[in-house]
Amino acid sequence: MKKILFLLLIIPLVFACEDPKEVEPFKLDTDATIRLIPASSTKSTRSATLTDLEIVQQATDIFFQWNGETLGRGFSAEQRSVSTSPPFLSMFSGDVVVAETGELNPHFIEAEDVVLVKIITTGEIPFQKQYADTIAYIPNSTIRQAEQAIKTAYTGENEAAVYALFMSAYKFIPITGAEWRALENK
Repeated sequence: MKKILFLLLIIPLVFACEDPKEVEPFKLDTDATIRLIPASSTKSTRSATLTDLEIVQQATDIFFQWNGETLGRGFSAEQRSVSTSPPFLSMFSGDVVVAETGELNPHFIEAEDVVLVKIITTGEIPFQKQYADTIAYIPNSTIRQAEQAIKTAYTGENEAAVYALFMSAYKFIPITGAEWRALENK
C-alpha cells in the first residue's frame, strides 16, 4: 500500500518537471532572399565595364562553383531592383533557405567563382547560338567572409544578423570576360 501511495505522489511530480512545450529548432523564413549589391556606386575606370545599374539591368544569369559542380540561375524582372540606391539583384529563396526545414542552403553560401553574366543570343531558330558575357563577379574572399558571418549568426540563432547579412554581404564588382579569365587563371 505504501508503494502505491508513493507512486501516486511521485507521478504528478515527474509530470510537473517536464516542459509541456517542445522547443522548436531554429528556422529561417523560407521566403528569405540574398541581395547582390554593388561593391561601389561609381563607374569603373575601364571603358568596357558597365555601371552598377547597367549590371543589374543586363545580368541574365549567375554562375558559381559548389563542390566541384557548376550551378547557375537566371534572373527574372522581379529579382531586379533598378529604382533603389544602390540597385540590386535578388537570389531565389530556395538558393538561400531549404523550404522544408528552414535551414541554410549551402549551395550559394559556400560557392566560389561567382560571376554575373549576360546571355547573348545570335542567329535565328533553329540555328540560334548563345554565349555568356561576364559582366561582374563576387570575389571569393567576399563569399568566404559572408559564409563565416552567416554561419556564426545562424548557429547563434541570431535571426536579425542572418537577414542583415543576406541584405549586405554579397557585393559584386564590374569586370569584363577577358579580365575575369585573367583573374581566374592567376
